[in-house]
Amino acid sequence: MKCQHDFNADGVAGPTLPMFNKEVPAYIKEFHNPATFHYGTIVSHAYTGCLLIRKKYLDMLEGPFEISMNFTGGEDTYLTLHVTNLGGIIRFNPKAIAYEIIPENRSTVKYIIKRKFITSNSALLITSRLDKDFSKLSALIRLVMRFFYGLLIVIPFFIFGKADKLKGLLKMINSAGGLMYIMGRKNQFYK
Repeated sequence: MKCQHDFNADGVAGPTLPMFNKEVPAYIKEFHNPATFHYGTIVSHAYTGCLLIRKKYLDMLEGPFEISMNFTGGEDTYLTLHVTNLGGIIRFNPKAIAYEIIPENRSTVKYIIKRKFITSNSALLITSRLDKDFSKLSALIRLVMRFFYGLLIVIPFFIFGKADKLKGLLKMINSAGGLMYIMGRKNQFYK
């Protein structure tokens, strides 16, 4: 509330920090750690784990969550991008912390890979709906470049060690999720 008052913000987002039931590897923690910004930084979108939005913007939107995205995920990103597209300003407060308990089944490499795939797929869905200049060809070129960049990262780590091979693999999975959207397949992760 202080951040909202300090900036007369239309929204305030804070980080949702993970809480694990058991010790997990650093790369699992890193995947679940949210991006953070300085106090008052303007953000274009946010997640609903820790979010305050001015009611007048919610009243401007039908829903306000997009029902067609119930099973794809990304409704919170779509909602907050709509708010900023309507002129709303969302600020970030790193001290407005929420916590989320991460169950054991979301603390695995398999889950991270699946989640990265759906996040990429949903991100292109959102971009295609909100960006009038969206081009499948441009997106395809970026996805192919991301895939080969991931390949360049992952190959040395498979040969020489384990340290960061997941980063390269996730870039490749991110590319695959986007490619599936371009081919006309929306994920149904939450079905």
